[in-house]
Amino acid sequence: MVITIDLEREIKKELFDLGSQFGYGKSNNYLSDETFIQPKELSKKAHPKQGFKLHVSCNNSEKDLKKVMRTVVPYLFDRKIDFKVTYSLDHMKGTQIGKFLTIYTKSDDNTIKVAYEVDKLLSKSGIRGKGPKIPSDNLIPNSSSDMVYYRFASSGKVIQLPDGRMVEDARVDPVPKGIVDIFEQAYQRKRPEVQKKTVTEKFERPETLDELIEGVESQQEPIISSSGSYIPEEVAKKIEAYASGEIGLDRITRAKGLRTKAWAIKQISEVESMDELIKLIKDNDLEIPSSLGTYSSDRLTKVIEQVVRTKGKDRDKKIANITRTFGLRKTVIKLLNT
Repeated sequence: MVITIDLEREIKKELFDLGSQFGYGKSNNYLSDETFIQPKELSKKAHPKQGFKLHVSCNNSEKDLKKVMRTVVPYLFDRKIDFKVTYSLDHMKGTQIGKFLTIYTKSDDNTIKVAYEVDKLLSKSGIRGKGPKIPSDNLIPNSSSDMVYYRFASSGKVIQLPDGRMVEDARVDPVPKGIVDIFEQAYQRKRPEVQKKTVTEKFERPETLDELIEGVESQQEPIISSSGSYIPEEVAKKIEAYASGEIGLDRITRAKGLRTKAWAIKQISEVESMDELIKLIKDNDLEIPSSLGTYSSDRLTKVIEQVVRTKGKDRDKKIANITRTFGLRKTVIKLLNT
């Protein structure tokens, strides 16, 4: 898409229109440069010299950009949360790709709370997965929108580690070694707001056949394929029958990748060695979706092989890089312990 001055003006106009409801309707209510625009009063809030910040990713579609703003910006204004908007979309390239909204929070707990509330707003609005992966950031765990990212950053060029050492803020590692990843920590503690899995996620990224069945049953509309439409409850019954061995895989529709999902979950759960698992993935050129995107067969096998080679405490960190979708992580852990 060609970025035009008109689109940049539209972004500013949209911000002023949204801000007018909260006393931020004029251009002099904002600070701006050639790239960003930021509410002046909110930017005066005291922020930590370093800490976690959030990014909302979006593509360069005017329709999607405006919908993201209409969904998120009123929430931020209403709660007096500092943020800035990238209105010069030519800037959204390289390490800055996708960084449309930047959100500054006041504490770690507040960062987690805001991240998941924004994530929920985006998902509920129907704008999901409309942004590219941000290379310098991590996607929040169990994201329902696939659009909210985070990284640890400094207001300057260096980050002070807990042991006092200073390291460059190179924007390569989202969470520098030595810094506690607050999102991963919260995820491991199984906080309800982080760990809860939606029926949509169960439909799109099921870990077990039971999750897939629940996700299918939750569908409000018929499941459409090239050969016709299917009632979700009937499709769910067929998956259940396949799980128990009553019918063959060919009885499950290919629509929405359901046949592949059912097959992959069952096959992965039945492998008896790591070599067999890797062969299964390679021979079938298996791709597995996750909250971070879709993993190719090459990527999956490399991650599994890294886990096998790694020993001690570092192995647990490598295991966390394996998606739970289709029960892959659970199977890898099972095979490592046999």
